[in-house]
Amino acid sequence: MRTRTSCASSCRALERDITTSLYIEEMFATGHDAANREVFAQFSPEDAKVVGIALRADKKLVDKITKGAKLHG
Repeated sequence: MRTRTSCASSCRALERDITTSLYIEEMFATGHDAANREVFAQFSPEDAKVVGIALRADKKLVDKITKGAKLHG
């Protein structure tokens, strides 16, 4: 289940043509990249438990995209 904030951030990134990577809860139970890809493919966007999003862009743009999100620290 995606949170409103992660959905909004993903949508804003897509609108700005910024590539993102999503992290789902189940990925943290695997040990390597191939297993992460397999587990990620098992879930639809509506069913995935999104726990993180990665993106790279100018700081001001990232701030706009992630507005309202809690950042880890």
